[in-house]
Amino acid sequence: MDTNSLYERRELTRNVHVDARFLQRNIHASLVAQLRHKYEGICLPEGYVQPRSITIVEHSFGRTNILKGGLDYSVRFQADLCLPHAGQVFKAPVVLKSKIGLHAETSPIKVLLPRDLHIGNADFDKAEIGHDIEFDVVGARFQQGDQSIVVLGKLRQVVRPDEHKEVAEPEAQDVIAAPVGEGDKERRVVTVDVEKTKASGEPRRKKLVRTVASEQDEQKPKGSVEGKA
Repeated sequence: MDTNSLYERRELTRNVHVDARFLQRNIHASLVAQLRHKYEGICLPEGYVQPRSITIVEHSFGRTNILKGGLDYSVRFQADLCLPHAGQVFKAPVVLKSKIGLHAETSPIKVLLPRDLHIGNADFDKAEIGHDIEFDVVGARFQQGDQSIVVLGKLRQVVRPDEHKEVAEPEAQDVIAAPVGEGDKERRVVTVDVEKTKASGEPRRKKLVRTVASEQDEQKPKGSVEGKA
């Protein structure tokens, strides 16, 4: 069975007050900013609102609020909401294994799989930290303003990491190892691509370095002997 999506797109309506200092010709931007600041990243009665998911469908004309100094709007908007309910199937990684049971997390839900609900379940006992688990939602609890939802779940299966998964290795290249230094505990090695060391085109001509001694020998006349006039 496939897992369910954590979020659902839903439509909500809220009254929004825009202070006089934030009033502008493009009131749409001010309304979006107010909604995101006030509702995103926390739980509403309808569920947890995913950050940066609010978009406005429509809004009313502003009504003057003399007491607060600004305008009041009725705004209809859409947002991605997380509201787990019994029967849904989710997947999350195990973050803690205790005497109480398995603890898993995938934002914005924190999951507890009680040991009492899994007596005699071999997969439950073999699950370790880091394993992904699929579970059925038994119940959920949250309060308005919470930044996460606590979920009670029952294990369906454990998705263990594949230890024998083949990993494509990069193509091997011939290299030349040249030691450049050796310390007490380690040795550094520089690797050079062999292809880059091959000569391309015509071989380079070596420049002859003329030393001072050779120049002096050339200046001496042929057949002369030192010490004789």
